[in-house]
Formats: sequence, structure tokens, C-alpha cells
Amino acid sequence: MPSTDTANVSRVLSSDEMRDAENHDLKKVAMKFAVGGVVTSFVSGLMNGPDHVKTRLQIQGKMQADKKLYTSFPQACARIFREEGFFVLAGRGLGAALSREVVYSGIRMGLYDPAKYFVSRGKDASQIGFAEKFLSGAISGGIGSFVASPADLLKIRVQAVLPGQPLPYRNFVHGFSVICKKEGIPGLYKGASATVVRAVILTGSQLASYDTFKTTLIRDFEWEDAAPTHIVSSVVAGLITTTASSPVDVIKSRFMNDQGAYKNVLDCFVKTVKHDGVFALW
Repeated sequence: MPSTDTANVSRVLSSDEMRDAENHDLKKVAMKFAVGGVVTSFVSGLMNGPDHVKTRLQIQGKMQADKKLYTSFPQACARIFREEGFFVLAGRGLGAALSREVVYSGIRMGLYDPAKYFVSRGKDASQIGFAEKFLSGAISGGIGSFVASPADLLKIRVQAVLPGQPLPYRNFVHGFSVICKKEGIPGLYKGASATVVRAVILTGSQLASYDTFKTTLIRDFEWEDAAPTHIVSSVVAGLITTTASSPVDVIKSRFMNDQGAYKNVLDCFVKTVKHDGVFALW
């Protein structure tokens, strides 16, 4: 009979071979891209209203010419609904949001496992640490966010329009055309550095914390790999992710909507903290 050590080696090799096969199966990898993009875009569509309100709250500040209209999330929701209607609240920027999510989340979800396989090659799945998972999420999220940055820029600019102000673009295609004509191709990637940093923090912390917390519950607390485990892990990951990525998200929104107040992303960060205080980042 084989020794315990031999059996363990066989198990590790078998697991490694399974991961190798899965990450070299183009159909499975493509399916992760497609499912990740479609599912998250559906959720993004449902959450476009809250995201719209979040953008309005984020762009307010003492560096902005417009007076402060919103004092809290509930007050902002109520005011936008009262003054502009439900369809503006829930639907403004929806096309850009869906386009962004299909590309961004498709890439970040689809590349996560291949990236994790690459950075942890030779290890059994149970031996992969938090740092490797974070790096894998950072790689996939960073690439996805850069590719989708033009759609994110368009979404922010459309959602930042206040009552009484004209929309800068008639539709999604017109928006890209106007930006290219006025600002050139590089203009489509204004604020891309902040977008990438946000995605690195968000995807790295989200996927790594979810993956690590779920593994801990199953391995150390003997929870089953079932819905309650996934829900608890998702809630914990969401809290960590939102807290960690909020400062960069605020700077991203302000800089993408900037009309000349900031020289660059770093200048936007410095002036936001100086004029509005550090808590404005949250």
C-alpha cells in the first residue's frame, strides 16, 4: 500500500493537474468571461439608481462651482426622484453602465482563476494564500477596468448632470464621438489611472477576502459549501471592499467630471482632503 506521504503527493498532483486542465480549456475560460459579464451587468442595471445617487454625492465639494444640493443618500434619492423623476433616477447612464460592466466584470471574473493559477503554479488550491489571491484579483481587475474606462467616464459625466443643466451627450455613441473630437482618444482614458487603482483595490480585496473567508469557514469551522456560506462570505467581502475602495472611487468620480479644477489625479486627492476633509473620501 502507498504511504501517507505518497498519497498526499498524488492528491496534490491530481489537484494541480485539474487546475492546469481547467485553465487551459478555452471554452471554460470563455464561459467565465461571458457569465461574469452578463450576470454582473444584470445586477448593475438593477443598482444603477443607487449608483447614480452615489455619483451625485461624490462630486459635491467646495472645489465645485455648483452649490451643495444633497446632504445624505436618502435625501438625495428623494430630491432626484421629486425634481427629475424615476426614469432619470434609475435610468440615467444605464447604457454606459451596462457596457462598462459587461467588459469590466467579464474580464475581471474571467481572468481571476487563470491569474490565480499563474501566480500560484505548483500549489494545491488549499495552499494558496491571501496575498496570491489578492494579486490575482488585482491583475484581472486592473486589466478589466482599463479596457472599460471610456464607458466609465461617459457614465460619470452623464450622471453628474444636475437639474436644469443640459445633457452633454445625446446617447452612448454620441458621447464617445464628442469626447474623441474635443479631447482626442486620450480623453477617453481621463482618470484611467484612478479607475485602475480602484479596481486593483476593489477586485483584489473582494475576490481575495471572499475566497479566503469561504475557505476558512469550510476548512476550519466545517461549514458546508452551500448558499449560507457563500452569502456570509459575500457580505464580509462587500464590507471590506466598499471601505477599502471608497476613497479612490470618490477621486475617480471627481476627476472624470472635472472641468479644470484639478491638474491630475493626485492634485484632485490633495485638494479634496484640503477643502472637504478626509471624511469626504467616504
